[in-house]
Amino acid sequence: MLFFRLALFLIFCFLSHFSYGAGDSESDREKIVAPRVKRFYRNNSINEYIGFGGKLTSDQNSKEKEINARYFYQSNRLISELTFLSENYYSNASSTKKYLVKKKELYDFSAAIKARIYDSRNYATFYHRTIYDDLSDYYYDIRNVVGLGRGFFNDKLEFDAGVGYSDVKNYGQKFNFVPSMRFNFKLSERFTLNNRSYLFIDHESMDNEVKTSLIYRIGPKLSIELRHLFEQRRYDDNAKRIVVNEVNKSITFGLVYDLR
Repeated sequence: MLFFRLALFLIFCFLSHFSYGAGDSESDREKIVAPRVKRFYRNNSINEYIGFGGKLTSDQNSKEKEINARYFYQSNRLISELTFLSENYYSNASSTKKYLVKKKELYDFSAAIKARIYDSRNYATFYHRTIYDDLSDYYYDIRNVVGLGRGFFNDKLEFDAGVGYSDVKNYGQKFNFVPSMRFNFKLSERFTLNNRSYLFIDHESMDNEVKTSLIYRIGPKLSIELRHLFEQRRYDDNAKRIVVNEVNKSITFGLVYDLR
């Protein structure tokens, strides 16, 4: 009960201060919401992964170097993911001068945590991302999101709400409010209904996305899936003095094969 009172209080406080406008891109929103989708293990199993990669490409006009790393951990109490990316790009100074000049020096670090609170069905979420490139127009981009969530019906339904803050040099600061929900219900021995949805609100825009799938299991590893996607982005275009309401709907049908 305390969790729901806190969630309603946060919703009231933030919605009362928001108007609509051009907000974050879809990829920015996905990076914040995606870590919450992963579910805690129901037993004492542990999944741990660490990986490193990189690439080097070059020709007579340009050169690009990339280094990346990822760490992932999943158990019945904690899910955490750390990523790092470094990119350097060089190109010709001009059409007449053939020596290479550095155009990009990007460093991108992110950390996402989903942690169960004691032995309850409640959990806390945390997301941080720092992007730094002193050769770009934004210079740096720092984001933080913290939230609370709870699982219902043996964790078949999860609901959480996060409050975020971002600081982009030369573009200013903004607050975000991001409630999200996921459910996975087995309707019968062969039919399963699952859903993932979120609402992304800041002081300039309100975006929402709903993905719903109805899955029919043909065999142990083969299923038929009917998926419906609804996306909406609503904001004020101050230059044109109009309200932009972009809606995307799609329905896909296909076969799903489980490789596990």
